[in-house]
Amino acid sequence: MDQAIVFAAQQFLGFEICKELLNQGYEVMAIEHEQMVNDDSNEKWLEIGRNANVTYQPLNTNIDLNDQSYIWFIPLYDLFTVKNEKLIMDWTINLQKLYEESKSSIERIIFINPVKWSSNERKANEHFYKKLKNEVINSEETPVIEFQLPTIFGPWQPNCFLFQQIISESELNSYFDDLMDAIYVEDAVHSILENMDDKFCGKTVYLQSETGDNWRKCVLYLNPSYPLPERSESMNRNNVEILKVKESISFKEGIDKQIACYSRKKQ
Repeated sequence: MDQAIVFAAQQFLGFEICKELLNQGYEVMAIEHEQMVNDDSNEKWLEIGRNANVTYQPLNTNIDLNDQSYIWFIPLYDLFTVKNEKLIMDWTINLQKLYEESKSSIERIIFINPVKWSSNERKANEHFYKKLKNEVINSEETPVIEFQLPTIFGPWQPNCFLFQQIISESELNSYFDDLMDAIYVEDAVHSILENMDDKFCGKTVYLQSETGDNWRKCVLYLNPSYPLPERSESMNRNNVEILKVKESISFKEGIDKQIACYSRKKQ
């Protein structure tokens, strides 16, 4: 049975990765920082926690990998919105420790990052990714693939994204969206798992929606009168492989699923 480790496993993207890996028959170790666990995390865990092929492991504990070969999934996208520097430091220290202890058992590492990190709109916690990629992970010893994602949406999208702010009627002055595109979260995860073979090792892969311009379509579907901001190209396309993501459902159906999830949580 294939083995995988998913970090930030109870967050938006990490949870979907866990769920799809289990659907594909992987044995999954789900690792999470205890300070990032909340009511939503617990509810998501109820969906997969009874599966015999998943085990939960808090980040700040001794992790025994039993000399098996693992694919590591590090969805830094989920940490993109974290403003707590102590949490970021904890992740860095513990990932470095675990990597040094177990790098001989790592089959490959899959980074999933926001495309905004390749733009001029660099965020303060980008140094976390750079430290991991350049100082902690030895790409000569461990195959690495970096996937870059635009806005992702669907059930459990955090409130720091505009779609969820509109749905919850709690619009804020700032949001973390990439304005150029949007992909339904399950479709993004399917595409990542389908394209993590040897041909992409050492490369950066940007996922793009099949129809294009989905971010604006989603916003206008949620609120036709919403004042759309001006867009600017946010992606550095140098040395990047671009993959079109096949859409299993329309963007409207994806937004409807997100609305249904929020409505269920409120009950």
